Amino acid sequence: MIKAPAGFGKTSLAAAWSRQLQQSGNAVGWLTIDRDDDEPAPSSSICVTHYSEHATPQGTAAIDLIRERFLLDSRAILSTLVNDLADADDEIYLTLEDYHWITNPEVHEALSFFLKHAPSNCHVVLTTRTEPPLPLASLRAQNKLLAIDAVALRFDLQETRHFIEAERPGTLVPFRTEGFCMRRRKAGQLH
Repeated sequence: MIKAPAGFGKTSLAAAWSRQLQQSGNAVGWLTIDRDDDEPAPSSSICVTHYSEHATPQGTAAIDLIRERFLLDSRAILSTLVNDLADADDEIYLTLEDYHWITNPEVHEALSFFLKHAPSNCHVVLTTRTEPPLPLASLRAQNKLLAIDAVALRFDLQETRHFIEAERPGTLVPFRTEGFCMRRRKAGQLH
């Protein structure tokens, strides 16, 4: 889970990971969530479809169930997807970008069910601005959660300098600071 306010680079980090994972031959899917995805049936459908079409050939049974979703709840569809993904030989990654748009408790329940039962070869990257009502403590206790927050995403002075030098070589003007605040020397000079 990557959780931070807008502008902290959540999407950039997740996209860089996705590219790297895909270049390494892993199955990778990406879903950008918006307000329209805040319904249980569409959310299950979208997740299953993305896993099936973009990440792995498994999931056709789950897609067939989606077509019959008026007869089944999202838990039955997700159970089928979990079983299909367990048969996959590859590591599978799905990024759910902007999960903070989800407010429907049924959607949170469905994702919680999926996270609890997902096979070990299945990984979900969640970007969000807020703490989602998911079983994070349980996942953390089972060592199944890596949480990156705003503090971890924030550049320190050395990282900022390295980034600027890499992007615009020779544009930095040398200066000295102590924790970003200027202090007077005895002779009245600033350093």
